[in-house]
Amino acid sequence: MWKLTFAIGLAAGYVLGARAGQERYEQIAKSAREAAGHPAVVRARSKVKDMMGARADAVTATIDPAARGEDGAVIDGTV
Repeated sequence: MWKLTFAIGLAAGYVLGARAGQERYEQIAKSAREAAGHPAVVRARSKVKDMMGARADAVTATIDPAARGEDGAVIDGTV
């Protein structure tokens, strides 16, 4: 009997938790979309992208030519 009661409680908790979880997920996703569109975040993202582009060029220039393939791509040893 206790197994049946436990299973019913577990199922009810799962259903209620999944429903609450979906609603909370939607709230978090909405907040994240709003934050991503905020002008300060957009400016910061652009600044970081520009900085990373400059750094990537500097790093690429310092890579040993022996580590490059015929087309100039860096060979990382993965298949």
